[in-house]
Amino acid sequence: MMRSKKPELQIIPVLPLRDVVVFPYMVMPLFVGRPKSISSLDDAMQNNKNYY
Repeated sequence: MMRSKKPELQIIPVLPLRDVVVFPYMVMPLFVGRPKSISSLDDAMQNNKNYY
């Protein structure tokens, strides 16, 4: 019996937005004001991470 590989666990950043749904490849301005959200976006941009 072959054992299947376990899927690799990934931690992905998520930015909750109010009153808007953003789809892949959609371009729109994001107005971010909470310090925690700003810090998270800065980290994602500096480390070339995707954001979900």
